[in-house]
Amino acid sequence: MVLHAEENVQRFVRLGAAGALGAVTLLWLGWLNPVLFSVGTVALILSLVPLAAGLRLRGGALLGLLFAVLWIAARLGVIETVDQRLIVNQPNTTALAAMITIGALSGGLLGPSRLTRAHRSGVQGQALDAPGSVPAEEAACSSAGESDRSVCRVLEAHREWVRAWAGREEPWPAFDSHLREVLRMLLGATRVRCFRVDAAGKLVALNGSQNAAPDDWNEHALLRHVVTSGRPYHAMSGALAPMVRQLAAESRPPLVWALPLSYEDSRIGLVTAETFDDSIVTEDRLAMAAQIIETLWRHVHEAEALRVARLTDCVTGVLNRQEFLSILPETVEQCYRANEPVVMFVLCIEGIRGLDDAGDWQMRDAVIEAVGQAVHQRLRKEDIVGRFGDDRFVVLLRRLDVALAELITHKLMQAVECAVSSLAGGVPLQLRGGLAGSGLAKVSARELLVAALAAAQAARKAGLAIVVHEAQVELEEVSV
Repeated sequence: MVLHAEENVQRFVRLGAAGALGAVTLLWLGWLNPVLFSVGTVALILSLVPLAAGLRLRGGALLGLLFAVLWIAARLGVIETVDQRLIVNQPNTTALAAMITIGALSGGLLGPSRLTRAHRSGVQGQALDAPGSVPAEEAACSSAGESDRSVCRVLEAHREWVRAWAGREEPWPAFDSHLREVLRMLLGATRVRCFRVDAAGKLVALNGSQNAAPDDWNEHALLRHVVTSGRPYHAMSGALAPMVRQLAAESRPPLVWALPLSYEDSRIGLVTAETFDDSIVTEDRLAMAAQIIETLWRHVHEAEALRVARLTDCVTGVLNRQEFLSILPETVEQCYRANEPVVMFVLCIEGIRGLDDAGDWQMRDAVIEAVGQAVHQRLRKEDIVGRFGDDRFVVLLRRLDVALAELITHKLMQAVECAVSSLAGGVPLQLRGGLAGSGLAKVSARELLVAALAAAQAARKAGLAIVVHEAQVELEEVSV
């Protein structure tokens, strides 16, 4: 806030200086026309006020004296003959006293402390009334040291990145580029690589690129030590153990820094750098950078977990019905634009309500979870699956014809049956499936879904495992 008050004072000074320059020019041009001298006199008095602001009483009085001398000198320049009576007279004395008084009052009433208080109240009003007001941290960044300014730039860059991401897609490839830029700003780090640590403890390139050679990095002895121990590595650290130095010397490529990242006692990430632009990076700077990187990573980790929770069913981990239906039409249209056939598969589990009626809710949840995991594990990454209810799952199979999809779904149902057979106890469970394919026609997503649901109902009525919807049969309206 004080910084902005100082800028306000500088604005007053610039305004007063420009006005004074114009006033003096008009005064000296008064010999051409007396009106110019009168206008210059008014401009000189007006410019005295902002210039005297911040000079206090004595400074303002001295500035008023200087302006009075300039005015008298200009007035004498307009008169052809000069003598003592023209210098010491009532008009000059009045002007001298007036300008000294105006300067003193301006310096006393418009001092720095008053400007600061006035500006503070104005900024507080802006914070309450104006949604576009400048955040307080921007003022702090402007007056901070170089290290603090780099932190401010990082935080601002992260805010912009989060605003651009907005939780619309998986963040990790974009976050990889963001982290590289952050480490360049904080440490001048180059050849930075970022990894996620999966459930098995293996490193997975954050950007999903195979160019990072994750297999080679998983064989990196130093990184295995860093991930396992959870202790960061810095090549220039004086506290580095001899055995760790030996691991670093034997590992390729050589690293200057490796930072493991944890979340709730689990390792979730790793950041490495091969060089720093600065010849010496202090331990304090590394510690600061490590805290910032860990904070940013935890933020994105939690935001991504929240995004996934909003999109998926909490029991099975597959898409919920709302999200499945929101992406289904566009996904089908993309397949048609690429001349790819699609098949809709509906899987129903008969007997789930029997577990509910018997009060076996934990067993029911275990069965639903097993079904969801079995379906998800057997599908390709490009296929999408959603849960439509306690006893119903819907799958969109891409680039498949109905004949091949029927073989695949038979095997899928066998895997699901094996997964749930030991969980249901004495309650009989029966799997039913319905298939509907687009073939060479561009059938709408809704028509495919309705046809697959109708086929699943037909399988239940006929006591069959799977019924394939025939294209020539009129679609039966089934509520989704």
